[in-house]
Amino acid sequence: MIWAAFLIEQKLLERRHKLWVAKYQRILDTVLESHPDPVLIVGTNGQPIAANIKGRELGRLSGRTHSQEYARSSECGTAEHAGREIPVTDQSDILAKVIIGRDRLKGVTPRPGVGPNCTFADIHGRHPKLQRAIEVARRAAAVDLPVLIVGETGTGKELFARAIHFASPRSRGPFVAVNCAAIPRSLLESELFGYVEGAFTGARRGGNAGKFELASGGTLFLDEIGDMPLDAQVTLLRVLEEKVITRLGARWATPVDVRIVAATNKDLATEARAGRFRNDLLYRLRVVVVELPPLRERMEDLPMLVSVLLQDVASRIDRGPFTVDEAVLDLIRRYAWPGNVRELRACLEHAALSARWRIQFPPCRGRSR
Repeated sequence: MIWAAFLIEQKLLERRHKLWVAKYQRILDTVLESHPDPVLIVGTNGQPIAANIKGRELGRLSGRTHSQEYARSSECGTAEHAGREIPVTDQSDILAKVIIGRDRLKGVTPRPGVGPNCTFADIHGRHPKLQRAIEVARRAAAVDLPVLIVGETGTGKELFARAIHFASPRSRGPFVAVNCAAIPRSLLESELFGYVEGAFTGARRGGNAGKFELASGGTLFLDEIGDMPLDAQVTLLRVLEEKVITRLGARWATPVDVRIVAATNKDLATEARAGRFRNDLLYRLRVVVVELPPLRERMEDLPMLVSVLLQDVASRIDRGPFTVDEAVLDLIRRYAWPGNVRELRACLEHAALSARWRIQFPPCRGRSR
């Protein structure tokens, strides 16, 4: 009986300890996420103990990567923007270090998923419809409102979304793109909102941040929003209204500061009338609408587009320069280009690789060529 009582007491103490740890872990997470700068806590062995979202993103950290990456990122900055370390000590022993960095380090390698800094100068064309779309997008970049980009496949919706982000006050924050049509329905909510450890079978140890948390302070680009399931639309609408997300399996909400740019190749009004898209979400998303014209409607832009795209192809394959005969341009104009600029680019890439050119090798020491 005494042994049984001892075991029961130990179990109660163990349960109390777990509750205590969970309580203070929650307090630590709240403090970390409320800090405006990237924060990372590492142990004496250099392994990360805890970090806020900005800390993980800036150092290109996931839950299992090493703090040395963060340290290298901090060292890339100038003295003005370098990170600083605060030791955590117990009398004379160093228990851990708190590394605090700035959001805007100079020379830091861009975070995965952010991609190139696109500007409106990267959008080529003089057609009035395209120029109108650029003007609306420029105005949208200056205000922190949801934007809906509408256009056929291949018209450059993500290019516009990136240009809006990098022209906005959020340009220092992350740009996170999500293709709503490419993620299985069963995984969409966990991808968007994240999950805690043990939320479902196969859940990653320590949980996982969703795209909303990763995009906090920046822009979340929801591509192919018209293919989002209705149940996920309900959750998305609630997030847009309340500015908080709840990870799958969590009992607490996390505030997020995200600007939504959505894109679709569907007529969402028609989808809403058919019951495949929620009207209330549509009203919330189309505060600013940017309509992109298909390539077939701006054929006068073809010579410029062909020239720009061929220059890009030549720089990437280190060949060229390439030119296109007028007869070939006439053939290009006579085609409808259902895949728009994306299809045109692929066609020109194929033509460039198939064309005959003179290959000049650099001089090689020790042998003649």
